[in-house]
Amino acid sequence: MQRFIWPGNRFITLLCSGNQLTIDRVLKQIQQDLIKQVPINLLSATSLDAVSDYIATVSVAQQNTLMHSQNTAQSYAANFIVSGQLYQQKMGTLLIYAEGNFIHESTDSPFLQIGEMKFGKPILDRMIKRNMRLNTAAHAALVSVDSTIRGNPVACMQAELLLYKNNSLAMSNYLLFDENSQFFNTMSTAWSKGVTAAIDSLPHFSWEN
Repeated sequence: MQRFIWPGNRFITLLCSGNQLTIDRVLKQIQQDLIKQVPINLLSATSLDAVSDYIATVSVAQQNTLMHSQNTAQSYAANFIVSGQLYQQKMGTLLIYAEGNFIHESTDSPFLQIGEMKFGKPILDRMIKRNMRLNTAAHAALVSVDSTIRGNPVACMQAELLLYKNNSLAMSNYLLFDENSQFFNTMSTAWSKGVTAAIDSLPHFSWEN
């Protein structure tokens, strides 16, 4: 999770998945463009769509450079999620595909995902609603991550949680979890017990006493 914050001006969070070499080069160029103050960068963009278009352009260019410079059939595809708010514009979340196109979150499905999602997505599909409490959404997100880690033996136990309050244009709540996190482990255990209790409370089959 990358955070770019100019208090009172803009708050931008960037999530990344895919080829690590591409991701590293994209992040490096974003930082260099800010330092060099090139005409188009994260600070000069006038909307989240413009931010996403800029990141997409950088990503596609870096992928093409790598494909031409490396003598390999390896894929250099990378996907990004950009979320945040500029000025007092409407906050939003966009998913940038490796090809350079991007989409907004929808009203019916007010969340976006990249990376490994087959284990954790069903939880979000059932729970995430547009007007739900922020803390409830945060718990749902962490449970989704926990399910992904449990279902994928190669997944690394490290998770980041960021809560952004609308129109704040500043850092709100941020937490970093690893395998030693008491909060995350307690939450994981409580969720497992809750799922077991929910299964036990389901209607009985006709052949059960």
